[in-house]
Amino acid sequence: MEKVFSVTGIVPADEKRLVKVEESIGYKFKHLPFLLKAITHRSDARDDTADSFLGNYENLEFLGDAVLSLVAAEALIRIDPKEDEGLLSQKRSQYVSKDFLADAGRRIDLSAVIKVGNDVKKDKDKQLPASIIADVVESIIGAVYLDGDLNAAKRVIHNILGELPSETKEVGQDAK
Repeated sequence: MEKVFSVTGIVPADEKRLVKVEESIGYKFKHLPFLLKAITHRSDARDDTADSFLGNYENLEFLGDAVLSLVAAEALIRIDPKEDEGLLSQKRSQYVSKDFLADAGRRIDLSAVIKVGNDVKKDKDKQLPASIIADVVESIIGAVYLDGDLNAAKRVIHNILGELPSETKEVGQDAK
């Protein structure tokens, strides 16, 4: 049975953040609390009532990581079905790497919308740490998957991350 969060946890300030994210990823959520959870760091998570928004992005990040890995693997197989598994793993690892995800998150200005507590520091350019930005990219993918379906997640992945790398960077060992 699908559990849908009520919108009682969304305040007007959050609505502006959510609209900005929806516009930047090219997806309109049916259940905005999924997106609110996806952009909320544990330092800002709240548990006001049993009916309101609960938690932070961490479990959506877990799901988004799996969805992203699946989508990248499928796309790579479709591009070159005869490709060596080691090279496929290297290409996929580039596409799902924290650095690549953080760069993509910066391009759509996620630092401006991620909800963090006062104890999380931004750098001189008002950017959050790369690890948080990358985690939120994955959590947004997970939220889109739950709110929509795999095809919606594929579209958002393409919108946020762009094309798969056609060439691999030199890596020392098997990306696995």
